[in-house]
Amino acid sequence: MAVDFKIDNSILKYKTVFDEVHDLEAGRNGLICGPIEMSGTLNLAGQLTVTSEIDITGTVNITGAGSLTVN
Repeated sequence: MAVDFKIDNSILKYKTVFDEVHDLEAGRNGLICGPIEMSGTLNLAGQLTVTSEIDITGTVNITGAGSLTVN
């Protein structure tokens, strides 16, 4: 997964459509500011928190102690 974000005029900008395969390994935490669209595959062995909302049209695989929290 390539990192697709930039800082422009002190604003962090990133894409909101995740249409590839994304992995969060065990022992890692992730934070995404939503809303986002997950149309690819998300493999979670770590803990991922999404603020706002997530529209899942793809596949989410949670293994081991992995978790997905939406606030």
